[in-house]
Amino acid sequence: MNEQEKQACKSITGKLISNSNHFEKTHDFLLKLKSQKENLSLLYNYEINKANKILEDNEKLYNSLLSKIRSNEESKIFFIKCHMEKFAKIFFDLSNILQEFYTVI
Repeated sequence: MNEQEKQACKSITGKLISNSNHFEKTHDFLLKLKSQKENLSLLYNYEINKANKILEDNEKLYNSLLSKIRSNEESKIFFIKCHMEKFAKIFFDLSNILQEFYTVI
């Protein structure tokens, strides 16, 4: 085992490793940790992408529903407006007729 390997193990484990068997165990452990890190990183990215896809789908659905609701409410407003205008015209005509009636009497 060369000096650099010993120093690397010392910085990782906090103690100087003297035999190569212990060094190999430490090296294997580090490779295992690296593999776990990569697997967890892939899993994390997968879950983030999955969550983003769900949010995107929900946003599209929300916008579609919001558009339908907006259209429905605009139709209701238009319906009420038209009928209020008809009522105002009928009321105005009735007022004129009553005014003429009182004038005649």
